[in-house]
Amino acid sequence: MLSFQTYLFGDNVSIRAIEIKEGEPKGYEFSLIGDAENDLFGLFAKLIDRLKRELAQKHIEKDNLTRYAITNDDIVRGRITWDDDTGGEVPLSCH
Repeated sequence: MLSFQTYLFGDNVSIRAIEIKEGEPKGYEFSLIGDAENDLFGLFAKLIDRLKRELAQKHIEKDNLTRYAITNDDIVRGRITWDDDTGGEVPLSCH
């Protein structure tokens, strides 16, 4: 499930999409900043397009039944966050 949040700061607006898992914000996060005077639905549509485009990218693929490899593009993107339940000692597991 996705949650969308809108923030107004000065003459700009930010729309943020956050993946919700088990009632908590865990997983993907995307945001865009635009002019608050412009069409907010247009900015929202751009965010959805970006979200679809980014989620369609594959950075790791199976090279046989048991191994994974970086794709031929040689690009890997990601972010590791911590698990608050362990005092930040363990990376967050996003099943």
